[in-house]
Amino acid sequence: MKPRAVTPWVWTGLVFAGSLAVLLIGGYESSDEAQDVSSQMDAVGNIVGPTLFTALGSLIFTRQPGNRIAWIFLAVGAGAFLQSVALLLFISEPNPVYVWHVLAAMWLSAWFFYFAISLTLLLFLFPTGRFLTRRWSWGGWVFAVTFAALSIATAFAEELGPPEGDRVITNPIGFIRGAPLEQNSMLAVVFGIGLLALMLGGVVALVVRYRRSSPLVRTQIKWVVYALMIFVTVLASRLFVEQWRDNLASDLIFSLSLTLIPVSFTVAIIRYRLFEIDRIISRTLAYLLVVGLLAATYFGTVTFITSRLSAPNAVAVAGSTLLVAALFNPLRKRIQTAVDRRFNRSSYQAQQVAEQFGVQLQESLTIEEITNAWIETVDQVLEPEVTAVWLRAEEPPMSSPGRV
Repeated sequence: MKPRAVTPWVWTGLVFAGSLAVLLIGGYESSDEAQDVSSQMDAVGNIVGPTLFTALGSLIFTRQPGNRIAWIFLAVGAGAFLQSVALLLFISEPNPVYVWHVLAAMWLSAWFFYFAISLTLLLFLFPTGRFLTRRWSWGGWVFAVTFAALSIATAFAEELGPPEGDRVITNPIGFIRGAPLEQNSMLAVVFGIGLLALMLGGVVALVVRYRRSSPLVRTQIKWVVYALMIFVTVLASRLFVEQWRDNLASDLIFSLSLTLIPVSFTVAIIRYRLFEIDRIISRTLAYLLVVGLLAATYFGTVTFITSRLSAPNAVAVAGSTLLVAALFNPLRKRIQTAVDRRFNRSSYQAQQVAEQFGVQLQESLTIEEITNAWIETVDQVLEPEVTAVWLRAEEPPMSSPGRV
């Protein structure tokens, strides 16, 4: 490995060691507060997050040194590490307020927004690390203006601190009252318009690139879209389903869905097992449909037995469980075939061709019939210009030497 490719891995090790040192120092909780499961998950996340982004950025840099997405991942990992350091500095008693208290509070106030606008820029650059054309470079300018508006709004705010926290610090150079990004100030308007333009423009850029690109790039885009759809689904469930709010399991699933986004970018860029995305999508859709139908069948059967037949609840549960167990395998096969026909067409066609060729082999009795069946199958799947089959002539058996 070249020395230039080793440098990001050294940075990854330093980020991991630094995050672990911050955790050991105990900068995530005040000394008078007991750590619960949620706080421990946050502490672990403050190690996994920076290390994951820097490791993925190092991996992309090793395979494709000129890809700008690697540098964005490295920058996001560094920012996540600085967030942990800033939190450690911020919770120390700010009396008197030192320069590092102000810098830490400034970073904590804007880190999430830095993270959001950095990820939206990836949609413009994926998967090559370059804009689709020179016309699409406007995304870089919008990113720069949005980044500058956020930095200015945070640097000159009168009060600084984490978005979710009671402790704030008075900014000695601040003159913008309140939270600038939550007020109707010019900087808030510029930031909001810029972030919205990056999000919508990134999606449009990804769609345009998909339509103009080769099958290889389309497969790469499928990985990212798949991860984004999972994240959007989990996020929507947290926003609209009250039971999923402030829930430990919900927080864990949300963190995992967020982790899938940078992982999908990396898998698509380095092309590791790239063409299995169709199989993954078809399996995901099939099992979601199976689980949904079986759940509806289960609850519907339990309700029908208990309300209409006046049977005990235990009998209804047992009967519904047996019905669901009996329906699982036939229902899974039918749904999987239907989904493969739509979303995993290559696998479905290969299976159909294999079955058709097997039937032809069973009906063939001579070499000529088997050869014709083989040529027909190859022409159907590969569509070559010329097809030829070479058969070695049967050699006559060697006669045993006679006696003289």
